Amino acid sequence: MTRVETWKDVVGYVGFYKVSDLGRVKSLDHWVSHWRGGLRLCPGILRKAVPNHGYLKVRLSKNNQVMMHSIHQLVAEAFLGPCPAGMQVAHWDNNGLNPRLDNLRYATPSSNNDDKHRHGTQFQGEAVLTHKLTEDEVREIRVSLSDGESKMSQARKFKVSHKTIRNLVAGLIWRSVA
Repeated sequence: MTRVETWKDVVGYVGFYKVSDLGRVKSLDHWVSHWRGGLRLCPGILRKAVPNHGYLKVRLSKNNQVMMHSIHQLVAEAFLGPCPAGMQVAHWDNNGLNPRLDNLRYATPSSNNDDKHRHGTQFQGEAVLTHKLTEDEVREIRVSLSDGESKMSQARKFKVSHKTIRNLVAGLIWRSVA
């Protein structure tokens, strides 16, 4: 038995676009202003883009303004309602390329990060492309601090901010290094 795809208006684009529970976005028949004159946009499924962040996006236009939108956010807003304060859209399977409604929910940032740890997709330590310290340096800093060295001297020595050393001590970063 085939499942029927359900369509709802894209929030903020009523009459222009619809989004489905399967994560597809379609344009409705409407006029779009173009620098060469009026251009009629025929209805159809929009092409998806995958930028560097790993989430499917689509380009929507209205009132001569074009904006990129994450499809998972469009699906969640249309089917789950407005995102509650302090929450974000989370994927049950942790796959940003799967914007289907049955894969989405609103979750706290902490819960969303727990998902990443559970799925093994949370980069840690030297796997983070922007890391400034190595695991050996983190261990050296922790030993020096326990021997009475100041956070500021460690920050200068390893060319990082005082905040980085403070976050390291507080366990906000580099928790995976013992």
